Amino acid sequence: MGIYNLSKRNKLNQLLTAVSGLHVSVIMFFGLGFLSYVNYDLQIDTIGRNEVLITLKKTMPFFSFGYFIISLLEYNRFKNEKINVYKFDFKKHSWDFYSAFFLFLAYIGLLFSESSFANSGIGTFVPVLNNFIYPVTILIIAKVEKRNSFSILLLFLLILFVGYNAFTSSWRSQLIMFSISILIGLSLRGRINYVILSIVGIIYSFFILPFQEIKKHNYELFKNDPMVAVVISLNYDMETRFEIFSQFLAERINFSREMAYVQNAIDDGKLQYRDGETYIEVLYQLIPREFWNEKPIYNKYTGGTIPRTIQLLPWTDLYTSWAVNSFAEFIYNFPYQYLPLFSIVLYLFLSFLDRLCVNLKLEPELLWMLQTTLFFLSVTLVSVIFSSTYFLWTFLVIIFFDRIKKSVSENTIVRRI
Repeated sequence: MGIYNLSKRNKLNQLLTAVSGLHVSVIMFFGLGFLSYVNYDLQIDTIGRNEVLITLKKTMPFFSFGYFIISLLEYNRFKNEKINVYKFDFKKHSWDFYSAFFLFLAYIGLLFSESSFANSGIGTFVPVLNNFIYPVTILIIAKVEKRNSFSILLLFLLILFVGYNAFTSSWRSQLIMFSISILIGLSLRGRINYVILSIVGIIYSFFILPFQEIKKHNYELFKNDPMVAVVISLNYDMETRFEIFSQFLAERINFSREMAYVQNAIDDGKLQYRDGETYIEVLYQLIPREFWNEKPIYNKYTGGTIPRTIQLLPWTDLYTSWAVNSFAEFIYNFPYQYLPLFSIVLYLFLSFLDRLCVNLKLEPELLWMLQTTLFFLSVTLVSVIFSSTYFLWTFLVIIFFDRIKKSVSENTIVRRI
């Protein structure tokens, strides 16, 4: 269903939208991740593999039914052509200024997103700038031309700063999403050579991913001598490489497993239903700390306490953060039997965001940037505490720059008159 929905949206030139991001998320984290899990004996399950599978027999039918209803709604839209989004002609616009400007903003986000200023209040806009990395990567890759020396310079800066950061970052997802952005950019330039794509996929899965695993679990070693990590990863045999690849898919690219851990903790009494308190905290999260000095750090609970309570992470791990996906988050707020209702509400909310993008009457280039950023946010949809802040600030930042551009354009016209 996910592949069908995404292919239809792609044909309608609506791939880079919030709803399309939801379909990609379902394909990757519930399709690929779940299939990998049931076909690979993951040895690190603290609650036991059988317990996970038994719990999924209860929860997954309700999730699947919810997505089935979403697919029916999508089919009705496809049939009646009622997808109210802007059909963007990527070739009509000049992108040099926007590519340079958003590359600068994205790099600012990379540099300061881990600072204390970025963790609360008005400072939460800084990680939002980080989210522009993937849209601007698409732009630069799609619009680079031999005759345009400035576009070549931007490509060089992208690889030098963003590419290097993705390669050296302790976050494996950053390099994955950066690679996906490059592929989308190449697809906008024309038809992708799937032979080359397959080769790139094999190289990443069996050679780059093992290096990423070493970097993740031995980051101090990597920082002290990166080449040592490279040499160790190159010395792995193919069986070890396949083991790393399979475990990564089954463990990290797997939202259904997170749902099982949450539900198992609920069943065992280790976790109590929050009865929607998580969603009320979204409003509290938006209050700047300047006006509420004793404001709790909600991200600490969702990314720290919850994963340790449900045994996804050990309490001895003092540093790793793991905010479960929005569906698993719903389960520790309300019974899993209500998952279909939540799925439909989430779909309608993302559809609303797509319509809102169009109704704001933004400049075409900024509209594309907003929709594409929402696509990536929707793909990696985790705790609403994280996502709601990112969605809000993304709209505010884009609207702010849109107003500036329109004001400058109006002043220029007045001066000419």
